[in-house]
Amino acid sequence: MFASLGCLSVGIGCVALTAAWLRGLAQRRSLGIQLEALREQVHDERSRRVDSEREGSLALWRAKREEATLRQSKERFLEVVSHELRTPLASIAAATEILADETHEADARREWIDMTMESTKRLTRTVQRIEELVQLESQAERDGFSIVSLDDVLGHLRLALAELDGIQNVRCLVTWPARPIGLEVHGAHLARMLELLLENALRFSPPAATATLNVDVLLAEDADHDRLRFGIEDSGPGVPPEQRRAIFESFHQVRENLSDKPIGMGLGLTICTAIAGNLGCRIRVEPREPCGSRFVFDLPCRFRKDEDRLDAIGSPPRQWMHEYRAASVDADDARFALR
Repeated sequence: MFASLGCLSVGIGCVALTAAWLRGLAQRRSLGIQLEALREQVHDERSRRVDSEREGSLALWRAKREEATLRQSKERFLEVVSHELRTPLASIAAATEILADETHEADARREWIDMTMESTKRLTRTVQRIEELVQLESQAERDGFSIVSLDDVLGHLRLALAELDGIQNVRCLVTWPARPIGLEVHGAHLARMLELLLENALRFSPPAATATLNVDVLLAEDADHDRLRFGIEDSGPGVPPEQRRAIFESFHQVRENLSDKPIGMGLGLTICTAIAGNLGCRIRVEPREPCGSRFVFDLPCRFRKDEDRLDAIGSPPRQWMHEYRAASVDADDARFALR
């Protein structure tokens, strides 16, 4: 009997030891799981810290880059503005002093009056372009959109080109489809962008050259995706590859590399870029063979009738040409009808 009790006691002891061992194993497993979770937390925290430090370093680098860009823009702005404002102001001041002296002959006084008027126009044009750029940059995309006729846009363009100053001995040729075509755009802004691009092409064109605007239809399988391609070409010296992005930046001038012609403050193409952003398109510049540049952008278009859509490519195009023979354009040239 005592032997049986001894065996029972031993059995109970083994069971207790086994239970204790199992509890210890479970605790070790639980501690292992907790330890692994803690390790993962430490790893995640370390990864977040590294990512945060990396993001902070990247943000700091971007901030420094933006600061350098702003500093360069400020320096370029001060340099260009000081020249663009100082030069006409000096001319006006000198002319005023000479005109105040009544001993000069009438012809000489007339020359100085003309110089004063030209300098005043230059100052006015500079201030207007700065104001125009500020207004465009604060305008929302697609603001002022409506359905406008391509013919109307080109009509406004022709009147604006006839009033350009300081362009002579060059021609401007505009070609577009003869069928009625509509665009959902801000019509005045589109005409302004075309004016600035053509003015840029005319100023860089050599004597007796022709700057062109070609408007071509790009038909899609679905009429809702039809587009117009606007291409402005000149036969000037062209734009080096390394400057094809920079020319659209504010106050970027390329006169020392491409031409010694005065090209203002370098705001024309910047204004075009702002307008293009509001219209929902992008301007790109391409080399033109054998010389010159081509500025291109696309816009969606609409046709009133299916037959107009199908005939838009095969029909003879419409054209007009304007020739700049003198330093200033006769106002009568601005009163012509589209053919």
